[in-house]
Amino acid sequence: ASIEVGSILEGRFTVQDLKIDDVKGEMTLRLVATGTNILNGSGQILRFKFDSFLPTAEVGSDYSTLEVNVEAMGTQCLLVDDIGSEVKLVPTCVYDLRWIATTANQYYLGAISPNPVKNGAIDVNFGVAFDGWTEIVIINTKGEVVKRVTTGQMRAGDYTVRVDINDLPNGMYIITMASEHFRQKQEFVITR
Repeated sequence: ASIEVGSILEGRFTVQDLKIDDVKGEMTLRLVATGTNILNGSGQILRFKFDSFLPTAEVGSDYSTLEVNVEAMGTQCLLVDDIGSEVKLVPTCVYDLRWIATTANQYYLGAISPNPVKNGAIDVNFGVAFDGWTEIVIINTKGEVVKRVTTGQMRAGDYTVRVDINDLPNGMYIITMASEHFRQKQEFVITR
């Protein structure tokens, strides 16, 4: 919370000895002239900046009343009127906010092992950050899908899949992984 001088006092008065008691909900201060300025006329004396909480359901209103009690110490020549001490709080429905899911898992497609490979199988290490549709395929240099490693709904987690490559001819291949918004590729070579 803070209090600043209003438009009628700017440059002519300062706020001093500001005390804010958040527990009681009270603020006290002294307005001090920066010379021989006289306070006259009408206008904004102070600007309040504060945080507030929305009223509880029992209150039944979006309005909160601020009581303004002004005591002019040492003078009878000051009359301060309280005009408009209600503040309307605009409720925010939390369901209007954007929900963000977080996870300790991450999406990744690890290096193919072994690479290059002669015979047998390769190990494909990958991770799925969120439960969802995941597809990993092997593509040849013509852009044709020659083998599906996995296709389907997968739970979040880390995986290793052993893939038999004995039915594939020599050459360069690309393994692509797609899961939700994640896309990644790794190359490997078969040499016999």
